[in-house]
Amino acid sequence: ARCRAALAGYLVATEYNTFPTSFFTHGIVSLSDEERAALLSRNVTIVDGIVSALVHDDAGDQLLGVRMAGADPTDSSTVIPIDAMYIVPPVRQSSPLASQLGCAFARNPLFPPNTYVRVDATGLTSVPGVYVVGDAANPSATISGAVASGYTAGKAVHFSLIPPLPPTKAEAR
Repeated sequence: ARCRAALAGYLVATEYNTFPTSFFTHGIVSLSDEERAALLSRNVTIVDGIVSALVHDDAGDQLLGVRMAGADPTDSSTVIPIDAMYIVPPVRQSSPLASQLGCAFARNPLFPPNTYVRVDATGLTSVPGVYVVGDAANPSATISGAVASGYTAGKAVHFSLIPPLPPTKAEAR
């Protein structure tokens, strides 16, 4: 599932790309014929196999390329040159707390199960009184988005703690 997210992001990133671009499957991604065609139509070179090393200059400041598994590390001609790298790291909950509390998880075909907690607009989960914000609840959360969702959840928690007003005389009748 993580591979589908990587591929989806890659297709968006390369849609208007005019620079030479390579897609390294790293032995994880099995591309369908349609996916290969989509990448090739964007002039993306597909490199099957496992990347064994990132190659950099002697100072370690500049990425020069990648070396594939099985390549001779002393032979510089086995380095596939690249200027930059886009990676989709594995996504997982950093704490089992949401699961332990019984929170429901969102279903998204692009991500593994139990990756993101299902919440409403205020961050409230399926468990009353439990709020989740940031990238634990939103697969595309940025730092500013996480801060904003934290603010919204904090406000919701605050209002949930205010006791209801007693009924007015008119309402009591």
